[in-house]
Amino acid sequence: MWRKASPSFGISVKADDLARKAEKAIALPGAQNAFRRMHLNEWTEQAERWIDLAAWDACAAPVDPDLLRGRTCFGGLDLSTTTDITALAWVFPPEQGDGLWHVLSRYFVPEENLRKRAERDRVPYDLWTRQGFIEATPGNVVDYGAIEQRILADSALFQVKEIAYDPWNATHIALRLQDEGAAMVEFRQGFRSMAAPTRELEKLIVSQKLAHGGNPVTRWMAANVAVAQDPAGNLKPAKGKSTERIDGIVALIMAIGRAMVLRRSPSPSTRCTLSDPLEGRQRRRRPGPPAKAAPTPKNIAMMKLDFVGECFLQELNASPGAPERGKNGSGPSAAGTSTERRARILPGLPRRRATVRPR
Repeated sequence: MWRKASPSFGISVKADDLARKAEKAIALPGAQNAFRRMHLNEWTEQAERWIDLAAWDACAAPVDPDLLRGRTCFGGLDLSTTTDITALAWVFPPEQGDGLWHVLSRYFVPEENLRKRAERDRVPYDLWTRQGFIEATPGNVVDYGAIEQRILADSALFQVKEIAYDPWNATHIALRLQDEGAAMVEFRQGFRSMAAPTRELEKLIVSQKLAHGGNPVTRWMAANVAVAQDPAGNLKPAKGKSTERIDGIVALIMAIGRAMVLRRSPSPSTRCTLSDPLEGRQRRRRPGPPAKAAPTPKNIAMMKLDFVGECFLQELNASPGAPERGKNGSGPSAAGTSTERRARILPGLPRRRATVRPR
């Protein structure tokens, strides 16, 4: 079948490379559409399933908040509307040990409409609340104050570097958290921002380098995720194409995105301070003055030549038998002009000749 779909099979398309891509497409639904479109010559939809639940369940290593106390982490906040679920994800990059990326997910739902949402979405929100996977906030709308208190409480337990948030409908809570000293960073939802961390999460799932603790809410959202793909092959979660809520996965991707940025070694001119004790806002250092251009070999040779000539002239004038200069010290001396003296002292150096250009 591969040979029929690809006439260059065995020539420019290698069998072992195609088999490796096919195995990846089988293990990861997010790679199936690209494989079918580019190697099997099939039409596919723009949105595609992304996470295989078997691969996700293989990453259900336990996550104990007490063991993560004091660890460096990055946050992702996907704030919902007044009645939907809000997701907060803490991502702990690997340190010495097992090399796993630990994920601690928290969810918030209004308490009064909890049963109504469970009946409408056919999802056991009430059971998950009793089990401690969802925090029910007082009232019939999301209590942003309770979310802020949870973030500040977690910040006291963990070493939080940054918290990424979608600026849509979250500016108010971000400003209040900044006033409390939290380092809040806007994270846009386009391909430019989401593509790299989406691919990174994909790699972590396939390589089983992710530990999410088997959170049932996050698992339900992982099963709902559909991704959109641009012409360049970049992926990002598509909320409009997904079957149900995917807020927890979006928050997880944003946290991974900030961890990827700050785990690199930024240059001194672009390194950001995470928080300001007075304003709580990010600042970027101004770049220093531009470096001067290095002299060319020709310029270096001319400078050396002038330096040697001046040194010989100074020695000649300072010698006891040197002839005196004119009355004002600037006229020609008995030794002749400076050009003549230079010619006598440095006879091996070529003289510069004036070039007369035709008019």
